Amino acid sequence: MKLKKYLLIALLPVIIGAVLTYYFYLRTEEKAFSLVIDTKRVTLEQVANSITTQFQFIHYDLQDLSQRKAIIDISDDGEKEIDLFYETHSSIFVSITRIDKNGYIAYSTPNQNVIGMYVGDQPHNKEVLEKHIPIVSDVFMAVQGFKTLAFAYPVFKNGKFDGTISILLPISKLADLLLSTTNLSELGHSLLLTKGGIEIYCTFKKEHIGRDIHSAHEGGNLFQKSVHNMLKGNSGLSYYWDIAGPDSNKTKKWIVYKPIPLPNTFWSLGLVTTEAEIYGRLHEVRENLLFIISVSFLAFVAIVLIYIRSSNKAEAELRRRDQKYQIVTKQAGHIVYEYDRETKSVLWSSAVKDVVGYEEDELQNFNAQTWFDRVHPDDKAHFFSVLENARTEGTGYTMQYRIKHKEGNYVYVEESGILDREIGTGKLKYYGTIKNINARKEAEAALLLHKNKLEKLVEERTRKLEEVNKVLERDIKKRKETENELIIAKEKAEASDRLKSEFLAQVSHEIRTPINTILSFSSLIGDELSGKVSDDLKEGFGIMAIAGQRIIRTIDLILNMSELQTKTYDPRKTTFNLIDDILAPLMEEFQIHAGTKKLKLELVTSLEKSKAIIKKDRYSISQIFINLVDNAIKYTLKGGIKINVYLNDDNKLCVEVNDTGIGISEEYLPVLFDSFSQEEQGYSRRFEGTGLGLALVKNYCEINNAEIEVESSKGTGSTFRVIFN
Repeated sequence: MKLKKYLLIALLPVIIGAVLTYYFYLRTEEKAFSLVIDTKRVTLEQVANSITTQFQFIHYDLQDLSQRKAIIDISDDGEKEIDLFYETHSSIFVSITRIDKNGYIAYSTPNQNVIGMYVGDQPHNKEVLEKHIPIVSDVFMAVQGFKTLAFAYPVFKNGKFDGTISILLPISKLADLLLSTTNLSELGHSLLLTKGGIEIYCTFKKEHIGRDIHSAHEGGNLFQKSVHNMLKGNSGLSYYWDIAGPDSNKTKKWIVYKPIPLPNTFWSLGLVTTEAEIYGRLHEVRENLLFIISVSFLAFVAIVLIYIRSSNKAEAELRRRDQKYQIVTKQAGHIVYEYDRETKSVLWSSAVKDVVGYEEDELQNFNAQTWFDRVHPDDKAHFFSVLENARTEGTGYTMQYRIKHKEGNYVYVEESGILDREIGTGKLKYYGTIKNINARKEAEAALLLHKNKLEKLVEERTRKLEEVNKVLERDIKKRKETENELIIAKEKAEASDRLKSEFLAQVSHEIRTPINTILSFSSLIGDELSGKVSDDLKEGFGIMAIAGQRIIRTIDLILNMSELQTKTYDPRKTTFNLIDDILAPLMEEFQIHAGTKKLKLELVTSLEKSKAIIKKDRYSISQIFINLVDNAIKYTLKGGIKINVYLNDDNKLCVEVNDTGIGISEEYLPVLFDSFSQEEQGYSRRFEGTGLGLALVKNYCEINNAEIEVESSKGTGSTFRVIFN
């Protein structure tokens, strides 16, 4: 009985000790879990604020660009302003594009090969073209050839929508741009999702970036549920089981997530940590403790010692976890604090020297009031207002203010935190971080100064441009006056030319009738006196006939040209055989003329008769070849003239008039077909003529939809080629 009694007496404290030991273990575990999760929530808030701030800067820049007149008008100066803006911001984004109201790229830099391409069917462009509001796109493949996000801002001209100005943020640069002030990888795995479920940042695997979250991660139902909540824009904490490795062991993981609001959408950021990372060796301690309790019922002292040992280990583990997160926050350049509103006490950790210049042990002597007293007098009202609002509304807070540095100067800091009840005690406490943003404020001030300088530069350039425009307006006015004078002079010249043509036509008619009469009577007189006059007188009648024909030929040329210039010639198209009806009769007519100069005149063709049938204006076609053959005989002193009829490679009917005459110089060819133009001028010229023959040929070819080509060089002869279309 005594043994049982003593055993019961010994067992009772053992059981009580075991229960107390396990209770305090649970408290330690709960505290470690709370500390990690709270740290992650603070980090989420900081990252969200950082990303929101970055997009606010981009929003202000795009708003400024959209209101510049040169960019609205897409002028040369507008393009230069876009180029200048890109040069000063190329570290932030890779492309800036001006899109017109119809969805076409009006201008883009640095890749200008995409100008003119249609992008109105891209979802974000389509949305801004319809709604006329700023749009942050989901991930898409840009026409420049890479996966990217776009921030498109509407442009209005005279109050009406006139397109967009947008920048591209490639996924490859998002981490550098948006997360440069944080070290998320040191707080476990993290991922950043667009509203559409595309991963734009991921520390699990780099190849996940740019892919859909559901295809990149094949997690269980709990993971998919967490992703579903993230894509709905919810905040929260949940866990899931992850199966990894060849042995398919399950790992319990916790994910803290929060939405990041953007102009027209939101992103969702999640931080993932395994329970092993949260509790560390606490689970090992629990297993050892249960084993010791199961084998230590015989010795109360042993149980007590084990309890003390396990408590010490738990506290050491907690300190180790605190040290780890102090190192993490210190690396991030943040002070992490816990402020008890009731006692006014503050627990400080990490990066205090980087922020306010104090060593960590010096800051431990600060209570809340000491910190409040060091806030800049101009910032205190805002500072306390934010804290009070967080208390009454129960929301998180972020604020910027100036705090006195250890060296006596003020520095800008950014404080982010939340008001929450401490697990276990139920006390309301502020948990947050403080970081030094003095460098950023200086950069913002420098950027503002640079912006003001740019605005002054633009104003100066605008003023100079207005002066240039005034000069141009004066020049345009003078040029218009000159153009009007030229138009009047041209009209007078054309009227004079018409008068000349009409005069020549009338004079030619007046001359032709008496000349024909003279020639007819001279021919009759010659016939009557034949055999009664001397040979010299007979030769005179022949010379008179030749001179008369020359006058008649000249009059015909002048009449034909005047008809063309006064537009009184009426072409009549009929069907005829070019060889039989035009060229063969001409050969007979010109054989006598060629024979007098001892020249050989021949017609060469192998065409079937049906191939030479055309439907053209017969008179003008006849005049074309009369002038070409007459000229060939006139300018050929020896050799001959060949007329060649054939089909060219395009199966078009062609006629070539080749001669072995004096040829044409290269300098004269450009004006060969001008009216009254001859290579030899003046009374010393060797060949007769008015210079109208080839001008008529050119005009008659145009009337009959034919082409005239010439090949010639001085001293080697000429080839005139007529091609019928």
